[in-house]
This record gives sequence, C-alpha cells and structure tokens, in this order.
Amino acid sequence: INLKIKGHASNEGPEQYNQVLSERRSANVKTVLESLGVKSTRLKVVGEGENNPPFPPNSGMSRSA
Repeated sequence: INLKIKGHASNEGPEQYNQVLSERRSANVKTVLESLGVKSTRLKVVGEGENNPPFPPNSGMSRSA
C-alpha cells in the first residue's frame, strides 16, 4: 500500500505560515509511520495549507475561537 499523507491548517494567521504548518504536520505523521516500520518509499507527504479544508468552515470540526 502506498499512502498520501495530507496536512491541513486553518485560515487563521498568515497564509505562508499555514502552508509550512501543514507541511510539518504531514511530515510528522510520516516520521511516526516510518518509526512503526512503514517504508519511506510508500509514503508521500503533501501540505495543503489553507486550501482544500477537510471540513467546511463553521462545521464544528474546525478549531473554535
């Protein structure tokens, strides 16, 4: 199995910061999976930043103020 790990961030704060944050999140998941024995070649990481949120805004699934 090959996996694509997508990291996301809210639209709070600067867009560039959120992009880097989402990339770090997906990279951290990759690191954990590798530590559990998953081969690095089977994992691809993507940072979605503020784009393509996994949940619609105000759905109750996003961070509240």
